[in-house]
Amino acid sequence: MFNVIAPFINEKMYLHFKEAFDLQEESVNLLPWPEDEEEFVDEEVEKNMNSAFSVIQSILFAREKAGLGVRWPVKAVEVVTKDKGIKLAADTMDAIIMRQTNVKEINTHEEFPAIKQTVKLAAAELGKSFGDLAPKIIAKFGTESSKKILDNLEKKGKVELIVEAQKVTLLPEHVIIDRDVPDNLIEVEVKRGFIYLDKTRTDELDAEGYAREAMRRVQAARKKAGLQKVDIISLCIKVDEDLSKMLESWSKQIKEKCGAVSIKITSEPPAKKTEFESQDNIKGKTIEIFFDKV
Repeated sequence: MFNVIAPFINEKMYLHFKEAFDLQEESVNLLPWPEDEEEFVDEEVEKNMNSAFSVIQSILFAREKAGLGVRWPVKAVEVVTKDKGIKLAADTMDAIIMRQTNVKEINTHEEFPAIKQTVKLAAAELGKSFGDLAPKIIAKFGTESSKKILDNLEKKGKVELIVEAQKVTLLPEHVIIDRDVPDNLIEVEVKRGFIYLDKTRTDELDAEGYAREAMRRVQAARKKAGLQKVDIISLCIKVDEDLSKMLESWSKQIKEKCGAVSIKITSEPPAKKTEFESQDNIKGKTIEIFFDKV
């Protein structure tokens, strides 16, 4: 199957397999197309995965809107939907979703009290559809509860009113729904609902974000220096005092991830010159990296 995408690599791989396992066909191109095995097909799992993927995509889009790269952990995400598939995926596959999106907590709701919704009529569309009756519809509409109107739009896709003994049917294009979203939340649509990403930052979340970015910078510096994955280094990271304190709690993880036998996180440069050094920037903060191959 992969041969369609990368034929030369696959042919080389097949020839190795052919020699090792005494396969009969001369080329991977002569093999029959594989057939699916229906006993292994689980349509419910596939549907659940598709729903989970929708949630993941919405969270990643919310991250983009918030200006938060995926290395920067997020405090919480609220999934507000009446779609059973999305709700099931968010509830049962929360660990996968949180891991893929670097979110600490995910919650699902059918209604989310933090979001205040108000409804009003689209005067221009109302005038087009109902002409002189529009002002009377507006007056009648004002006596109805917002919750009742929203429920009717959700369940029936319309709102029915009696205006001057006439039954008037309002469609979604006649109604404008406003949501008052708190400043700490980023709103993104998902099937029959919305994702709300909490962009609140804490010292703990930022420490993890800076640590992940520092690891990436060290790995890039190792690669630029021509080091292999198996090569061990002694590492020194110079940052300002505030960032030094934040990274200190992550020193063990940085050390393990970057293949270092020792690590020093400081606001002062190393006492002696090192074999390799580089400088970078993380969200306005300068990071200097010094290391020797051990």
